Amino acid sequence: MSFGWRGISSDTYGVVVTKLPPVVVAGKRDEKVVVPGRSGALHRQDGGWDEMLLTVECYLPYEQGGYVAPLKTLAAWLQGLDWLTLSNRPGLRFHARLTDQVTLSPLMDGFEDRIFALNFWCDPFGYEAIPTILTKTAAFTVTNPGTIEAYPLIQLTATGDIALTIGDKAIAIAGVPGSVILDVPGGLIYSGGTNLSGNAVTDDWPLTIPVGANPVSVSWTGNVTQVIIQPNWGWL
Repeated sequence: MSFGWRGISSDTYGVVVTKLPPVVVAGKRDEKVVVPGRSGALHRQDGGWDEMLLTVECYLPYEQGGYVAPLKTLAAWLQGLDWLTLSNRPGLRFHARLTDQVTLSPLMDGFEDRIFALNFWCDPFGYEAIPTILTKTAAFTVTNPGTIEAYPLIQLTATGDIALTIGDKAIAIAGVPGSVILDVPGGLIYSGGTNLSGNAVTDDWPLTIPVGANPVSVSWTGNVTQVIIQPNWGWL
């Protein structure tokens, strides 16, 4: 058993995983409202999903003769926001934050072995561990294999005024200076260090790829020579 965090496997640092979290399906975000004089309760949902808590239990076997990273190295590693991978969820990664206190407790008095638990607070979806990259020079179709709407990262090699259409959603961007990136998850449109969000006209933001068995068409107009899309397929 192992986990990966910030691009480094637990095995690399000599961390032994004793327990991985079970498969968890996120719950719908729900607000409970109690009305005086009314039996039961009202529930309001906004369509969003709650984050998940995934706990990994670990052990540092200092007396086993193997390499274990120094505590200062582990402390610098086990923090922040990044991608989490779990050996019992192959092919998936989770956008997570590790901000809770980590306590390394002695396994037995008088020995240097340490046990600890890591609480990863994760976005409700799992994404491809190795993202799909689609590189195209002509219009094409794509089918979302996931169970959630995909928020892609799109790079266009283009100049001048262009327009991009995904399914029934479209966006027009004026004055593209050679290339432009549509960072749909981040809500940004830019070229190098220049923000081009003000050059865009659309009623369809965010420009997502819907779930479904039917292929979705992707096309463009204007002087566009190449389109690279990282769809960011995801699953509950």
